[in-house]
Amino acid sequence: MQLDHVYIKGFRNYKEATVNFNKSTLIIGANDVGKTNLIYALQILMDRGISDYSFELKDSDFYAYEDTKEVVIRAYLTDVVEDCVVARMPGYISNDGEMVLQYKAWYENGKVEYQFYCGKSDCAEDLKECAGPFYRKYLNIKYIGSRRDFWSYINKSKKDLLNQAKLKRSEEEQVADDSLYSDIEEKLQFVDEKIPELSFVKTATDQLNGELRKLSIHNKEQQVLFDTSAMDIEQVISNVSISSKHQDKRLVIGGEGRINQIYLSLWATQNQQTSISNEVSIVCIEEPEAYLHPHQQRELAAYLGQALSGQVILTSHSPFKACMAGGQETGMRNHHSHYFN
Repeated sequence: MQLDHVYIKGFRNYKEATVNFNKSTLIIGANDVGKTNLIYALQILMDRGISDYSFELKDSDFYAYEDTKEVVIRAYLTDVVEDCVVARMPGYISNDGEMVLQYKAWYENGKVEYQFYCGKSDCAEDLKECAGPFYRKYLNIKYIGSRRDFWSYINKSKKDLLNQAKLKRSEEEQVADDSLYSDIEEKLQFVDEKIPELSFVKTATDQLNGELRKLSIHNKEQQVLFDTSAMDIEQVISNVSISSKHQDKRLVIGGEGRINQIYLSLWATQNQQTSISNEVSIVCIEEPEAYLHPHQQRELAAYLGQALSGQVILTSHSPFKACMAGGQETGMRNHHSHYFN
C-alpha cells in the first residue's frame, strides 16, 4: 500500500492544496510554513494515537485568511492489496487496489460538526459515511513528533525488546539461559548475604535499630536492615539500564544526538512490518535529524530508509537532507522532496 497524494482544503494555513508522495518522501521548509500541519492532517485521518477530541476542530483550525466554513482532508491510497486491510474493508477498495479516506468538518448552527468517509474513489456515490476512522487499527500512521521524551520511551521499549527476544529463544537457548539463571541467582544470594557484613552498613543498621527500640512498644524483637533485594533476579533484569561501553570500560552515553539515535533505532526495531503483520502503517517522523551533525543526518536518513519497511515520510529543516534527493548514499532512492515557501 502507498499513500499517493493528499488533498487539503480550508485547514489551518492551507487554503487548497494537493501534496504528492513517493514511497520515501522528504518534506523540507522554513518554520511555520505548514509541514507540521500537513502531518497533523494525516494524523486526523489515520493516527490511532490521537484522541477523538482532536476530530472536533477549533476555530483556529479553519483557514484564517478568508471566511472559511469547511475543512476537507482527503487521502488517496494505491496498491491496497494487504490481506489485513482487504479482508476487513470489503466494498471500500476498487478492483485496482485504490481507496480514498476523507475527513470533513463544517460549521452548523454555530457548532463544528465532522464526518469521516471511505470509498473506492472520491466520487460522491463511492464515498460512504463511516462511524469514525474505524480502519485505524489495521491501516494507520505511526508518528514521531519533534518533541521526543527520550528516556521514557527508551525505558519502556527496553522492556518490550527484552520480552520479545525472550519469546523468540530456541530450545537450546532456553536451556542455556536456565542454567545461567540458576548461576546468577546463587551469586546474587551471596551478594545479598555479604553486603550487610560491610562495617559501615552494619554500624548504620545497628544505629537505626537502636533508635527504633527507644520508640517501639511492640515488635521490639524485630529488626530493620538495609536489604539489597538482589535475590529477586527478575527485578534485577527489569532494572538494567542502557549504557555505553568501550572495550571493558563503561561510558556515559553521549549528548542529545546520541540519545536520539538510540531512540530511533529502538523505535525502528519495535515497529518492523512483515508480510504477516496485522496492520499496514505509514511512518511519519518530524525532524529526525535533531541534535545530529550533518554527516550523521545523512547516515540516519539512509538507516531509516533501509530499516523501516513500507512508506516513510520525513519532515526536516536540514538542507543536507535536501541534497540527498538524488538518492546518493541513502536508502531513500525513491525520494521525493517538497519545498514549502
